[in-house]
Amino acid sequence: MWHFWGEEQELEGELKVVATHENEDEEIFVTSGGLGGANNGADKHAPSNMALPKSGIWKLDAYIGESLFGSVYVKVHEKYLYLFETCCSHTIKNRDMENLW
Repeated sequence: MWHFWGEEQELEGELKVVATHENEDEEIFVTSGGLGGANNGADKHAPSNMALPKSGIWKLDAYIGESLFGSVYVKVHEKYLYLFETCCSHTIKNRDMENLW
């Protein structure tokens, strides 16, 4: 779940999240969608499912409309990649995200 706090004008538009691995420069698409209303004290929110293709530190850039709203860093552990390969590959292929492989 993504939560956003801010002024109405900066929270207008679709959410798009792209990720960059710590050892690479190429960005990959992670998720996108509309923003819902207030949730858990935030001004807007967006539910999402995400999967990243390899272990390491990833920078997730969250865009609302064309503007970068903020970034989050996550650490993906090797032991969880099996879940990505078995549970998420069908979903990813259905979203035309073969470039992750």
